[in-house]
Amino acid sequence: MKIAILAPVKVENMILGGGIIRSGGRTKYIMIIDILGTWLVGVPLGLFTGLYLKLHIRIPIVVYDGFMNDQGRINNITIDDHDGGKQAGEYFRKMGHKKVLCIADNDICMDLDRYNGFCEGFGAKTDFLKIPMIGTERNRFYEEILNQLLTYTGIFAVSDYYAIDLMTFLKAHNINVPDDISIIGFDGSDDCTKVVPALTSVSQNNPLRSKTAIEVLLKMINNPDYSDKICVPVKLIERDSIKKYHRMIPSNSSLFFLFSANSSMVQGT
Repeated sequence: MKIAILAPVKVENMILGGGIIRSGGRTKYIMIIDILGTWLVGVPLGLFTGLYLKLHIRIPIVVYDGFMNDQGRINNITIDDHDGGKQAGEYFRKMGHKKVLCIADNDICMDLDRYNGFCEGFGAKTDFLKIPMIGTERNRFYEEILNQLLTYTGIFAVSDYYAIDLMTFLKAHNINVPDDISIIGFDGSDDCTKVVPALTSVSQNNPLRSKTAIEVLLKMINNPDYSDKICVPVKLIERDSIKKYHRMIPSNSSLFFLFSANSSMVQGT
């Protein structure tokens, strides 16, 4: 109602200030009004509402993809990043991998949670590589450390985007996924099934997150004091980007003797 009442005044100011007066050559006059209005009215009001009134937010807010500290009526819906990383680490270990790497563009917040979970699931502290966010810089970075990447049998990327980007880079350098390097992503995006090989990924249950967000918003509308911490579970989806890793048997004499003896026994049966 208040917006409807103020609308004619606002529109009149726009017509006068942005059109009639300016077209009549009074541009200097309008410029002064704009500057004074911005710095004497707009900026102080912005600071006042941002620094003070944030404590009295009356509009319920649900943060769906991110996190905000408690500021009035705000509820966060997060995913279990730690458990998602843990599932990735456990799967690499189950598939026999001994040397794995985690890549991310930062080492804070959700990416750090995923890395810590990855180490827990793998059963040891794994290597961590911080990669550039810009694509061209990232490709140059991969070029420089390509030999280092090839020392790992598996790589966990904290997002499907980085996982698929790495797969594309490796393919361009004739490095096969998963025969040479196995890769796991995080998100469960539709792109996982559009690449070859299909990407194994920790999937977020987006339909459940959306449903939960709406339910929480309705509860906040009906109950101004409603507050809750909601964490949606995730699940690793197995596809084709992981290969079971078999450790090569060293060709020393004792192992060869046992192998030869076993072969003879098989042939004699």
